[in-house]
Amino acid sequence: MNKKKLTKKQLETMKIFWSSSNALTASDIVERNPSLNINTVRATIKFLLDNNYIKADDVVLKNKSLTRTYSPTITADEYVVSTFSKSSKTLFSTAIVSNLVSQENDLTKIKELKAIIEQREQELKEKQ
Repeated sequence: MNKKKLTKKQLETMKIFWSSSNALTASDIVERNPSLNINTVRATIKFLLDNNYIKADDVVLKNKSLTRTYSPTITADEYVVSTFSKSSKTLFSTAIVSNLVSQENDLTKIKELKAIIEQREQELKEKQ
């Protein structure tokens, strides 16, 4: 997955999509964050559609008008990983991951991470 990094407004819009369990219209986004201008939201939606962050979901009747709804095609976690993957070529990724792990206090999550690392280690051994 090779996604373009989002601007602040684009990321604000995506956060609204990610926090919703339903597809949203442009006006739904403005209702949830009134600091966003409807024209900015429409331009942002076009960018997000063109770059496959969201998809057109349905056409619904809202305030006596037909309008399109949209839903995300990428999760917040997938976006973070995609952004991290691009920067890890220039940053020392082991130090970053180590720092994140050292801040985790949930033993269950640590065990999950350990299992993922062990699985990846096994996959790499099998390739040799």
